[in-house]
Amino acid sequence: MRTITAKLDGPTAIPAAKDPADNTQYRMDWTPILMALGETIQSSVWTVESGLTAGISTVSPPGAPTTAEIWLSAGTSGRSYEVGNTITTNTGRVLRRSMVVRVVGR
Repeated sequence: MRTITAKLDGPTAIPAAKDPADNTQYRMDWTPILMALGETIQSSVWTVESGLTAGISTVSPPGAPTTAEIWLSAGTSGRSYEVGNTITTNTGRVLRRSMVVRVVGR
């Protein structure tokens, strides 16, 4: 299993590329922002550009979630795809960030 994490206190372009045949877990780490606000994730919704296939999505850790996760598969070699994550916090605040996932055949 390979997991790739986007840290929100830096660039959100994901440096590691995925192969079209890979089923890879991606994480959006909201910890720096949520810790500063004193909030946690209440709900998480992902938007995935056409061409990638979205799988299971979760939030973690249990009890005080600050990270949203999604499994992505497929994609066309040589393309980059935008993947967005919108969260609602336990106080009702709505935040959205996106990352770019590159697909490269190996």
